[in-house]
Amino acid sequence: MSAVCWVAPRLGWPPNYPSPMYLPLSNPARCLPLVAEYLANLPAGYYTVKAEDLSAELAESPVVLIDLRTDGEYAEGFIEGSLHIPFADFMTRISEVPTTGLVVLYDNPTHRSTMAMVMLQLLGYTDIRVLAGGSGAWASAGLPLVTE
Repeated sequence: MSAVCWVAPRLGWPPNYPSPMYLPLSNPARCLPLVAEYLANLPAGYYTVKAEDLSAELAESPVVLIDLRTDGEYAEGFIEGSLHIPFADFMTRISEVPTTGLVVLYDNPTHRSTMAMVMLQLLGYTDIRVLAGGSGAWASAGLPLVTE
């Protein structure tokens, strides 16, 4: 059995993804240096938005917010106007994500939203960002989380 591990792509659009590299599942740690290289080559702030900047942007223009947390996490409080798509359901509900306009993904902290962002990029989405620090950073900035 083998796993696919991607080498670091060049940044830009359209993406120029390299050929996949197949690694044995018995040694998944061999992917870690490639992931580290990919992350090390991202410019600071690449595809992220700070809570304060997102708050200002929400006041000025339409933004689609997607909360990728579990039902339990979502029930504790979410950013008003967010579409709740738990990460476990993301690929089966991807048709709910608009293909135009800014889409901002968040969870807490940002592991699930970063994975979802990469999935969307691979599908051709171009205007996607991740809320840096997730819902915790939003609350820490003194911005409101609402409950149903």
